[in-house]
Amino acid sequence: MTIRQLKEEDREPVLRFLRKQSSLNLFMIGDIINFGFDRDFQQVWGDFSPEGELRAVLLRYFGNYIPYAEGEFDRDGLVRVILEQGNLETFLGVNG
Repeated sequence: MTIRQLKEEDREPVLRFLRKQSSLNLFMIGDIINFGFDRDFQQVWGDFSPEGELRAVLLRYFGNYIPYAEGEFDRDGLVRVILEQGNLETFLGVNG
């Protein structure tokens, strides 16, 4: 299991993943389109399977965190990312 911060070159696969349930992921999709992947107020991480398939996305917008996942993913790893950032204000649980 691998969690890494996503970059601009991840844009298309991430948006394709989130658009599987676009109404549920509308906020994340809009923020990625408008602000990208690494701003002082926004970051995005992805959890990948051992085969390299995207399984979960975690978006930080200021102190607000929104996860989205399909099936199995590294929950503990995403929690570690949030705790390491140290500015949790709101956590909106979203699971497809």
